[in-house]
This record gives sequence, structure tokens and C-alpha cells, in this order.
Amino acid sequence: MKCSLTTGAAVSPTPNDSQPVDATGQTLSSLTNATLTVAPGVYALTSDVGYVVAGWLTTAAAANILFVCPEGKTIIIDVPIGVTTLHYKCV
Repeated sequence: MKCSLTTGAAVSPTPNDSQPVDATGQTLSSLTNATLTVAPGVYALTSDVGYVVAGWLTTAAAANILFVCPEGKTIIIDVPIGVTTLHYKCV
């Protein structure tokens, strides 16, 4: 079963139901707006410092935030074709 995001991306309802590609896990810890180079596919994102807000565009605008991850937890995201950068910030 997959859930659809408002962007049209399909994601698994829980990390246990997903199948990330090898070496796509990322631990995020930047307290300022940072970027991560990504390729299409499934990524496991883990928050290391505070909670993470993330999206395809700068997180300075609330409308660009597509994902939120609590501190010490892992979320699974599906990077769509054509996206090369994930913007994030730990709060």
C-alpha cells in the first residue's frame, strides 16, 4: 500500500513497509537551511538534532515544507524524477 502526497509522490505509510535503495539513508543535523543532493528514489531521513523540516525548495517559506521528522526518528520519502536537491533545516 502506498500513500500519495499532494505533490503526487507515492510513499509508504510507515518505514517498515518501504524498501529504501542501498546507501540512501541520510542523518540530518544542520541548524540552518541546508541542501542535500538527491536522485529519484526512496530515501530514509533521520533527524539528529531537533526535528527536521524539509522540502524541494528553500525551507524559509512555510509553503515549501513537505516533510517533518521528529528528533531521533526516521521517515521515508520518495524523491520524484527531476528533483536533484532536498532543502532541510533542523529546528
